[in-house]
Amino acid sequence: MKINHLSLTFVFVLLTLLTSCKDDDEPQISTTLVNSQTHHIKVVETNDNLELTIEILSDTTNNLIGNFPDIDLITIAIDKNANGIIDEDFDWGIGILDFNEICTYYLIDSMTISGCGILESEASLNSNFISSSLSPDNHIVWNISIPKEELDDSKPLNMVIKTLAAGEGYTTFPEDNIYNNSATISFSAVLSLDW
Repeated sequence: MKINHLSLTFVFVLLTLLTSCKDDDEPQISTTLVNSQTHHIKVVETNDNLELTIEILSDTTNNLIGNFPDIDLITIAIDKNANGIIDEDFDWGIGILDFNEICTYYLIDSMTISGCGILESEASLNSNFISSSLSPDNHIVWNISIPKEELDDSKPLNMVIKTLAAGEGYTTFPEDNIYNNSATISFSAVLSLDW
């Protein structure tokens, strides 16, 4: 009789575990693209999205709200067909329009974008001034989620990430990009993610 009771208990536990799994338990692949004393950029791939976390570890002043250039900003330029040049109205980008309000746009050339909202996207952005496992000090952390279906043609995903720390100017990743310290976009060097 004990064997039957143990068998029933095992089946009950197994069924409980199987039915308690949620969509949140989807597989994740994590890739660190930049890991320096001042910046950390990580991408987590889930079933439906690429989740980017960009931390400016050295920026311990909260300037997430303000006026240009005294504000913390981020832009991500995506070379959709990975050809190393800006293709007008095809390659696209993500930036901040206002605090936690995402701006998606097409790239026109190295200095011009189409304007916010021309490119429809389900991408989302969250700006934070918090501590993290990488630093006990509050610092700027951006979380950006991009639906994979919007990136289907972008394999590998080639991108340039630019951060603007208020009063400190632009930093570009990868750092060997020819326009490292300006807002100008170039795909001369890119962060590449195989997904």
